[in-house]
Amino acid sequence: MLKIISKLNITVLVFILFSIIISMISCNTSCDNKFSNLLGSSSIGGGSGGSGGGGGGSGGNITGKVSNTFGAPLSRDIDNDGDNDAAAVFNNIAGGNGSDSGISLYVDSSGKVYVTGYSWNGSNDDMYVIRLNSDGSMDNTFGTNGMVVVNNIAGGNGWDSGNSIYVDSNGKVYVTGYSWNGSNDDIYVIQIE
Repeated sequence: MLKIISKLNITVLVFILFSIIISMISCNTSCDNKFSNLLGSSSIGGGSGGSGGGGGGSGGNITGKVSNTFGAPLSRDIDNDGDNDAAAVFNNIAGGNGSDSGISLYVDSSGKVYVTGYSWNGSNDDMYVIRLNSDGSMDNTFGTNGMVVVNNIAGGNGWDSGNSIYVDSNGKVYVTGYSWNGSNDDIYVIQIE
């Protein structure tokens, strides 16, 4: 009986992985190029300069076309197609002049882009949500200058991270992630108004 269950679990896992791969291939041929290329086109590995964290050179390991209009001009060609590319790049969201990480994003029906993740505040990470306009510029009508930064969600005055974001049809923003309670991490779900 255990062998049958193990084989069934492997079969289900293979089916799920196959479905994910098919979905990714389908998205690369039919999704809006601005977002599919921005989100999923860089390869893991070296490269000189590109989006993989290198210096200011051109190049990188990009498959596909990076938008020239979403965000601010980078003054370099990160996809090696002979033109200057653009991106929405933000730092120091929580004010600690350290690492910032975007973990999840959501695009609503009006083209607003919501991003959540974590940002160094000087002593630990805070959860944030930023909202961008459809052109990649900060939407200053949201939060404070386009940003909502939240810390100490679980009461431990430690690490807080936004791991997933959703915006409902009424424009209510929901974020889930983890927050340090003083002993370990707790999950949370919050609504941002």
